[in-house]
Amino acid sequence: MIEKNKFAILIEDEPIHQYITKKFLKQTGAFADIKVFSDGKDAFDEMLILQNNSDQLPDIILLDLNMPVWTGWDFLDAFKELDIYKKVTIVILTSSQAEEDRIHATKYGLGDQFIVKPLSKDAALVVLDFLQ
Repeated sequence: MIEKNKFAILIEDEPIHQYITKKFLKQTGAFADIKVFSDGKDAFDEMLILQNNSDQLPDIILLDLNMPVWTGWDFLDAFKELDIYKKVTIVILTSSQAEEDRIHATKYGLGDQFIVKPLSKDAALVVLDFLQ
C-alpha cells in the first residue's frame, strides 16, 4: 500500500500537460504535494538545494524529454551527479513515441519507466506502481 503523503516533482513545459498530469496524480490520493517546473534546469537547481535534506526530496520525478533550456536528457545527466541518499524514482513522461528515445531511456535504467503523454487515469495508477 502506498503512503498517502508522497511528494512529486513534475518537469513539464506545456501548461495543458501540467494541468492533466497534476489532476490525475491528485486523483490517486497518494500525493500531498506536486511541484511543477517548466524546464530541467530550474528543477535541477531545486534538487541542488534539496540534496542534503532527504526529508524534502521528492519521492518521484515525472520528466518530459523535450523542453526549452534543458531537455529531460540534460536533467538526467546532471541528476546522476547529485549526492542523494534517498531513493527518488524517475518516470519519463513524454509525447515522444520514438523508439530511439525508449532505447536511450534504458541507458539511464528507465526503459520500463516510460509513459507516453498525456497521462491518463490508468497511467497515473501505473506511476504509483513505480513507487513500490
